[in-house]
Amino acid sequence: MGFGSFLIEYKNEKILLDLGIGDTHISTPEGDGDGGNLLKNLKKVGLDRKDITKIIYSHFHPGNVGWTSMEENGKRVLTFPNAEYYCSENEWDFWSSKIGEPLSIDAKTFKEPLEGLIKFVKDSQEIIPHLSVKFMSGHTPGLINLILNAEGKRIWFITDIVHSDLQFENPNWCFVSDNNEEKAIKTRINVFDELSKPDTMLANSHFIEEAFGYLKKEGEGKYKYEKYNK
Repeated sequence: MGFGSFLIEYKNEKILLDLGIGDTHISTPEGDGDGGNLLKNLKKVGLDRKDITKIIYSHFHPGNVGWTSMEENGKRVLTFPNAEYYCSENEWDFWSSKIGEPLSIDAKTFKEPLEGLIKFVKDSQEIIPHLSVKFMSGHTPGLINLILNAEGKRIWFITDIVHSDLQFENPNWCFVSDNNEEKAIKTRINVFDELSKPDTMLANSHFIEEAFGYLKKEGEGKYKYEKYNK
């Protein structure tokens, strides 16, 4: 399973959706993982960390917020110092009350660097033209998706609604880190028909080498994920 980040560019905007594991190694109920590649990958497309204008957090699990800060000259500093930071208010409030618990945010590396900087988004809010927020609670209380909608086509960033394409065929299967399994299942079932509509591409950072694809309806309550081939 991957722990990635999406770069969205629009005019002068350089936006990151989620921040992966970070420059460290983590062990969680989701498994062990190593980070370290985000800044390298940005350089491959000609971007420096100071070029990023917006960070959007889908939710606050460790595999999604890791590059919030980094070590520099013995201090913890924001990795993307010129960015604005966005999340849902429910997500910020929920995890702020659970610092130190399993899967929670870390005060030193995450919450303290962001104090006074977070901007709370509302459901259906447009972050930039064509890019809007969709609240999808279940996996966490304040989980959000992003929908890029332009020229009659959509890319739906389905952040942690599913962690494996097997869940498209088995929406009642839950992941170990689903905070509210009943809500997570309901969210999946309710949105799959919408995701299978024509001209809708899915994007999920947990799908290794198949982050973009399409959901095809194969019968009542039955769906299959097809990887996008360039």
